[in-house]
Amino acid sequence: MLKFAPMSFYGEDTERSALAALMNYLATGREMTGEYYFSINRSDPSDEIFDEMRNKYPRAIIHKFSESEGYEFCFGMYIDDGHEPNCAPHPLMHADFIAMPLWHIALVSAGVTGCGGQFWVLNAFGRWIVLTGWVGCV
Repeated sequence: MLKFAPMSFYGEDTERSALAALMNYLATGREMTGEYYFSINRSDPSDEIFDEMRNKYPRAIIHKFSESEGYEFCFGMYIDDGHEPNCAPHPLMHADFIAMPLWHIALVSAGVTGCGGQFWVLNAFGRWIVLTGWVGCV
């Protein structure tokens, strides 16, 4: 019977792998202007990552995810079930770690409200690199 050593990864790995996918997604011809909420793993990113995003996209006004409390992220259509949604005034840029099935390879999702996808990323020489991914919109 084959046995494998237990894998461990750090919180920074989950943030950095997700951020690599988001940066890759945003680099595909998307003009980053306007206002956005920003989330990594469904919470506020570390201050270092938050500042990195603000410096990378100076024309965009980026808010922390916690500032969206009480809002829903609507896609422009909803089923009229008597509940009037309280839609957020700005779209959500998000990146979420899903799994790390192999050592230094992670599956993450990233996108902006209504569009995004899943990406396979690799940690090579201390840097997360997107290997492949797919993107779609609702």
